[in-house]
Amino acid sequence: MINWCSYCHSFIGEEQPFEVLQISHGICPRCHAQFEEDLDTGVDTMVPDEAKLTSLRKLVQAASDSINHHDADMDFRQWTNAAVSSGIRESDVLIGLLQPLLAHVGDLFARGQISVALEHKVTSRVEDMLADKLADLAATEHVDMVFFMVGGNTHTLGPVFYSMAMKEQGLRGVSLPETTSVDELFACLDEVKPAAVGLSAALPDQLREAEVIARELRSRYPDLLLALGGYAAKASATDELRACFDFVADPHATKESLLELKKAIHSRMAQA
Repeated sequence: MINWCSYCHSFIGEEQPFEVLQISHGICPRCHAQFEEDLDTGVDTMVPDEAKLTSLRKLVQAASDSINHHDADMDFRQWTNAAVSSGIRESDVLIGLLQPLLAHVGDLFARGQISVALEHKVTSRVEDMLADKLADLAATEHVDMVFFMVGGNTHTLGPVFYSMAMKEQGLRGVSLPETTSVDELFACLDEVKPAAVGLSAALPDQLREAEVIARELRSRYPDLLLALGGYAAKASATDELRACFDFVADPHATKESLLELKKAIHSRMAQA
């Protein structure tokens, strides 16, 4: 389930079950602080915008109906533009709507409810929609964070979404191709010298390899900030695995954890 703020309409995070494409409403930390201030002053400034809430639900329902009816011809660019036009930040659309949508598609395929052709076509159409934005990301030389796909993880769009969200925070993240080897990762880190590296694990079987890579990274690059993300990380990461990383993406507070990552990267850059 996807959790959005009822007041500012920003993406908060996800709740179990992650694969269910359904909107749940809560309150983000910034709006909660304003709510507490209103209690102190006696002035109520916090009013949910029901029209925007309805618009958000309709966007999600339209995407869900399209997939459930095996229609892969949905115009994701138009869908994204409609969300942005309604006042939703583009980064929230990417990590709070598109990413859960693709997880939902993957779950439907795993359950045998849609074909592999439909799954691939939906992913391809999202990639086409992102093509111009990816070219824009590649235009900057400085790199703050490198994303690496762990052992056979071909679900590359998650790191792309986070790279775009990081750009909104003034940071640049780049995602290496899924065919990149660990040795090629090391060569990349030696060349671009980022402040952080993020390992993306989509499946539980990839978490063990993520731990091995993290320990090697810690040995080779003791000052490097290590982060872990991906569907398997948010659903199956153990405390022992989390201890290998400086940062593990929190699905329940995705936007807040992104801000924490930004602060951590800035701290590492200041120490360099």
